[in-house]
Amino acid sequence: MKLICKIEVVNRAHNNLNIRSNGKYIKSTLALSKEPKNRTEYFGVTALDNAPTKLTILTRNDIPSKGFPRTLESLYMAGLKLCNFRRDILLLRRLTVLDLSNNEIEKIPFEFARMPNLSELYLTNNSLGSLESVDWRWLLGPQITKTLKLLDLCGNKLKVLPRNIWKLHNLVTLKLDNNLLERLPASLGRMRKLRYLTLSHNYLLCLPCSVMQCRLDQLDLSHNNLQNSEILQKPISLQWDFCVGSLLDVAAKVVLRNNMYYAPNIIPFTVVETLDGANTCVCGKPVLNKIYRDNNEVFRYTFKFYKLSESSYYRTILC
Repeated sequence: MKLICKIEVVNRAHNNLNIRSNGKYIKSTLALSKEPKNRTEYFGVTALDNAPTKLTILTRNDIPSKGFPRTLESLYMAGLKLCNFRRDILLLRRLTVLDLSNNEIEKIPFEFARMPNLSELYLTNNSLGSLESVDWRWLLGPQITKTLKLLDLCGNKLKVLPRNIWKLHNLVTLKLDNNLLERLPASLGRMRKLRYLTLSHNYLLCLPCSVMQCRLDQLDLSHNNLQNSEILQKPISLQWDFCVGSLLDVAAKVVLRNNMYYAPNIIPFTVVETLDGANTCVCGKPVLNKIYRDNNEVFRYTFKFYKLSESSYYRTILC
């Protein structure tokens, strides 16, 4: 029988001399076996665990042929021109930092969402947006949404972001520079822990009003189309629609306002679907009316400009 544990070596003589141990532990494997000559006696064997926790791969020849050590906590594989995601990374359950920057990866398997401890993910300068439709299941699974704090998607030819990106509840840093984004999902305002958002060198025409609900410490919007003359010279039309929401909308608002946990096995799936697609108004309230649920409908029927400075405008969604 083998036990993976932490051990501390203590000198018994130190107890008589009132000398305390340093309290440092060493990772080790403890094996408990029977004595060959005497079946009633047992003996223990310890072996120090020298397995690496950090690995940097500079060339493809450095990739282990037998797979990565399962003890890895940090893995750096930048600039290897990898076209496909290596599935043996999915076996690294202790991994907290993964750097796959400067490769040519077009797709990440949906099983990646089950990584239990990943907190930093660097995917700079890949090709995740080169396909006609992007499968975002790898980013929005139940495990990774709880642990991920930093996400770098710069230089991936992304044209749109998933509306459910708000499910990254603990995300602090989001980098989206050098992409092809023209607009952001209005659900972005539901990411209350987001502090650093960079969007330079995109094609943004405006920002959703929900950004005003984010508690950002840094926002980079340089080199976008926020001063597009066609938008600024377009006549501003307002349409105020007052209506009583459906029972579905009312139920969803109650869940959101009370910050209640929800799942398909607790409440009806139709309510869950409505909650996942909820946008945020400039006042911070959820937008759940069907006509305003989709960004295109919002911009088509109801919009307004709030001037923040001489060169930046917010286009708002009315609740």
